Amino acid sequence: MGDSSNATDFLYSRFAKSASHFCGRPRTFMLAVTVIVVWIVTGLQTLDTATHGNS
Repeated sequence: MGDSSNATDFLYSRFAKSASHFCGRPRTFMLAVTVIVVWIVTGLQTLDTATHGNS
């Protein structure tokens, strides 16, 4: 059972390092900011439609 745990720890560690390296790039950060802004804008439009109808 110890071998399985070590293999899982190794794979998790490898994945975590790769993900943190990828997410630390400026392009990835700008993509995340863009997605959040679009989400906010579309959410506000949906809220406006839901509260004021389709006029």
